[in-house]
Amino acid sequence: MDVNNLKISPSTQVFQIIKNLTKVQIKNLFNECSENKIGKKLELELIKIPIVIGNENVLYSALIFKLENEPTFLINTNLKELKYAYLLLIEFKGYLYIFKKHIDNPQTKITGYVTPFEYNKLCNFKANPQTEYEKVTMNSMTISNAVIRNRAYEGKNLNGILPSNSASRSIASNFRLNSEGEVYTIVPNTSRLTFRKSKLGILDLSRWCITITSELENQTSTNSFIDSFASPINLEKIKTICNPSAIFIDLEELDYRIREENSGFRLVYINKNGERIDFDDNQLNSFFNFFKSPIILEKNHIKTDLFSLNIRGAKSLGEIKLNKNVISFKSKVADKVYILEALADRNNEISFAKYLGNNNLFSVVFDNPSYMYFSRYTFEDKKLLSNINGMMSIFDDRHDFSNVKSEKEKPHNNSISEFPEYSLFYEVEKYMKDSDNIIICDDMNDEWADHIIINDKSSTPTISYVHSKYVDKETYGASTFHEVVSQALKNLGRLNADVNEYKIKYDNEWNSNYEKTNINRIRTGNDWSQIENALKTINENPCSSRRVVLATPFFSKATLKSKLEDLACGKKCPPHYIQVLWLINTFISSCRDYSVQPSILCNK
Repeated sequence: MDVNNLKISPSTQVFQIIKNLTKVQIKNLFNECSENKIGKKLELELIKIPIVIGNENVLYSALIFKLENEPTFLINTNLKELKYAYLLLIEFKGYLYIFKKHIDNPQTKITGYVTPFEYNKLCNFKANPQTEYEKVTMNSMTISNAVIRNRAYEGKNLNGILPSNSASRSIASNFRLNSEGEVYTIVPNTSRLTFRKSKLGILDLSRWCITITSELENQTSTNSFIDSFASPINLEKIKTICNPSAIFIDLEELDYRIREENSGFRLVYINKNGERIDFDDNQLNSFFNFFKSPIILEKNHIKTDLFSLNIRGAKSLGEIKLNKNVISFKSKVADKVYILEALADRNNEISFAKYLGNNNLFSVVFDNPSYMYFSRYTFEDKKLLSNINGMMSIFDDRHDFSNVKSEKEKPHNNSISEFPEYSLFYEVEKYMKDSDNIIICDDMNDEWADHIIINDKSSTPTISYVHSKYVDKETYGASTFHEVVSQALKNLGRLNADVNEYKIKYDNEWNSNYEKTNINRIRTGNDWSQIENALKTINENPCSSRRVVLATPFFSKATLKSKLEDLACGKKCPPHYIQVLWLINTFISSCRDYSVQPSILCNK
């Protein structure tokens, strides 16, 4: 076999060389990547072979070897399948192009020699006004786990179709573009660039890398579609103007893999005797639930680049460090928890702390709400603080909540048929009461909202989900607001539920009284046929309106607006106002994604 037998797809990861890759370094890399090969002999090993293409000098290194593994759909058998792995490195003008198959992250073995190509420059590859963006997958800049964190859109050309407000709080994780008939897919956070073309040999791949280098170095034009997304910004610059305030750790995929039957993945901890003990079901639940809310970060006053995880007052469970370009995660506790992957011939294991860092599974928000660290990069939303008036427009302070003393005024007298006069539920019903409204109390059990209000008689038929939260004093703490926002966001999709789903709710809950009282859940006395007809009108009328209302009398609109305007002017505010701002924006953005109107009831 020689290199001319190699023919592969033009799909590469692009890196910039920061320290010369010697023959010895590449040999060591090849040895590490092929340590699980079958037999002692490699199928192909070539290191720093020169090619002259036109007037350009290119170096390539190639590795091919055999692997043998149990098929992924089997477990605990002696059956093996033969695979061939390859690694091709092309060096040109300070750039390293990595092509690979069946080899995991070879760049992590040469971290001191290469750095990923700049996110912003890769995003702007082929970004001229004529380029058509056919598909984009976006990650939301949010620390809430109650929203859709990843979304994908596809069309002939998304430019002008995708709402700019939605894009400004989103990070483009990958997109497909069409430039003069050439189709490329770009995954900027892994520095991957793929050209939709038939497989190429070593000479044509080298020519392609030369062309890519020239285009990356000589970019001058932009595209408004790319410009609408959150912009990457240098972490060193951010460190001088603000500090990290909270970290969100995303373990949804790991949770799934650990619990999936026969996945081969296990979560273990090291006990005092050094033994690896499997987490039981209760421990798994506690472990993953622990990371479902943002964790506050607190500055280390001795080492200014370190910030401790403050978890219920405990500050010894872990810390993050702000390095030159990236944020790293450290934890002595997490170093004693391991993810094990059972393979046919061995067990792969990695500490939980290292797993988080290697897979970029945490995001960090700062005390300046315009910035967020996500997947190795820091991003800026330039539109957030310029839209305070727009955000405050969803706050409704017309109702007087001064009489409210509790949420439901429990304990209830069993004989009551109305919610007590001093309860928030009473005031919500009073405010929402209308001759044409159907009001349903859905509180408790599998609730979709505290109240569901339907009006099919107006020119714009409307269904509203109302979520209420009461505390006994005015507060702007993020945890209180986070609770009601999360409840609302996780039920957004219910606003488009089929009538049959509402019928189940009616049969199981709504046609009986609220708890042990005489309060009818159908607060306006309507029967199922009336509710059914109203719901059908809502679903069938294209002009129908869907609303989510938060009843939060612990907010003063005037006070909150004043504090957010201070933030917009660059004034310092307590960190909880920043988190509230994030939550308001998340609430509005998520509602817009579902074509739902947001509203927040509050005090003046």
